[in-house]
Amino acid sequence: MSPPAVETALVADIPVLFARPDTTKAGGRLALWMHFLGGSKEAMVPFLLRLAEAGVTGVFFDAWQHGQRTNEPLDQLMIRAFSQFRRNVWPILGHTTLDAM
Repeated sequence: MSPPAVETALVADIPVLFARPDTTKAGGRLALWMHFLGGSKEAMVPFLLRLAEAGVTGVFFDAWQHGQRTNEPLDQLMIRAFSQFRRNVWPILGHTTLDAM
């Protein structure tokens, strides 16, 4: 049996990666997976594939101002985020939470 394919889509203008499990294993389960601060959905692909192999449909998206949703290099994002943590990180978490809904 071949490994699950990673697919891409736009959901409410948010780029996502997802993988569907083999239909013989699928149990209607869904996991919305988030990456670490400074990460990206692409960095989480091994987890996406493991979920699909376990019969779970995984959907991954970039946090606000991360991955495809940023216009600054990662090192600049991290400097900006940690220089004024409350001012910069809380809005990232808030926007990302709303996107997950």
